[in-house]
Amino acid sequence: MANASKRKGDAAERAVAKTLNDHSIPTRRMPAGAASDRGDLWVGERGVYVIDVKDRADWTHLGQWGERLQQQITHQAATTGCLLLKRRGSTDPLTWWVVRPLALELDVIAAVDMGAVKRTAGGLIVPGGGEVHVPLTDPGRARDLIDKHAPYLGHNEGDAA
Repeated sequence: MANASKRKGDAAERAVAKTLNDHSIPTRRMPAGAASDRGDLWVGERGVYVIDVKDRADWTHLGQWGERLQQQITHQAATTGCLLLKRRGSTDPLTWWVVRPLALELDVIAAVDMGAVKRTAGGLIVPGGGEVHVPLTDPGRARDLIDKHAPYLGHNEGDAA
């Protein structure tokens, strides 16, 4: 039987995977026993985004976790990824902290700066032959948004994962 720390981590990973899948963002857990560390969760149809979930009270190893995240992205041949740190007292992954090195955030910053993604009180606006409004209350449109506007987000439909 797994130890308490492993059970806690597995529960946090399952909660994140369920939340993302419930928002129509395909997410699967990393298969156990892989030869190389490729993250806890793979996001997207092709696993182009890696999430390393942490359910820890002590974040003193944040620098090491960030370095390991870079390795996981390489091992998975993913486009990018993040650390997801559980907030104390919260069981809702939507309130947990996303942490990533600035180098990984540059594509997102550039996409927002180019006007590829804009956030309004009602949702996200992404240009594409006319602006597409994606309400934050309609998460089922997230997959369509990503597919249609992949070039703005740093990867193309034909890219290998």
